[in-house]
Amino acid sequence: MFVGYLFAVLAMLSIGILGILSKLADRQDCTPLNTTLVLFGGSSVFMGLYVSLVQGETLNPPKMVTGTALFFGALAVLAFWVFLYGLQFGKITTSWIFMNLSAIVPAGLSALLYHEAIGALKGVVLALVVLSIVLLWKDKQQESADSTAGPTAASGNVKIWITAMLAAFLLNGVCPFGLRVLAGRGLAQQYTPVYLVYWYFAGFAFGLFGLMKARRRLSRANLFIGLIMAVASVGGQFFMGLALSRGVPGSVVYMLGMGASMCVVVLGGVLFFHEKVGTYAKLGIVIGLAAAVLLGATG
Repeated sequence: MFVGYLFAVLAMLSIGILGILSKLADRQDCTPLNTTLVLFGGSSVFMGLYVSLVQGETLNPPKMVTGTALFFGALAVLAFWVFLYGLQFGKITTSWIFMNLSAIVPAGLSALLYHEAIGALKGVVLALVVLSIVLLWKDKQQESADSTAGPTAASGNVKIWITAMLAAFLLNGVCPFGLRVLAGRGLAQQYTPVYLVYWYFAGFAFGLFGLMKARRRLSRANLFIGLIMAVASVGGQFFMGLALSRGVPGSVVYMLGMGASMCVVVLGGVLFFHEKVGTYAKLGIVIGLAAAVLLGATG
């Protein structure tokens, strides 16, 4: 079981790096649709090569695996495209909070639909993760209250940002639940890699359709950053799948992998983009990282 929790921590780090790269893409004026297309296309290729060359397995899994992957993968590309679009109107440390909070959706579904039992100690650890996210959100509220009010941001931009983040919250919360569906049917350990091939392929197909309609050119920055994001995204999904296949409750995997990654994103925002972090955020980072270490150590 310890290895399963270690995979959950690695998923947290991978997803956190993905958040940092998202802000880098925004700073480089990368088109959200193009970035999403490269991310999902590159990830599908990476996973396909892994399944074929490393595992030596077929790319023709049971229809249950393929159908589940295509459905949840389509939701995933919509989630990430909406997030990147909304990120143009806000900070990564604020926007990523919505992505982290969305971990409540699959965690709640996992506990409700699969009747997962969570021990007292792990319940405390999950509470620490939630507390970490709340503190980070509180820091953003305080930052807004302390700033001087003025017409620097149009009300229309604020509405776009809120709408985009709420949509990303819902979509991002549902799209990783396919891994739990596979685990519930005893298919996760054998078919997680090939599942991710089709999960990402579905996102690539939808992204390609959108790109053809928009007729936007793919820049070098889009290609380079998108491919690195693909590696980070594959790592996050792959490690979550491995953690679930080793019996770690989905409620734990999603709250740690998706929720606690906020700490990594905030640290990246400070180190690389010089975004300010107040007292609440610093405390939230410490609590979140402590929860991740404690969860891995008690696995």
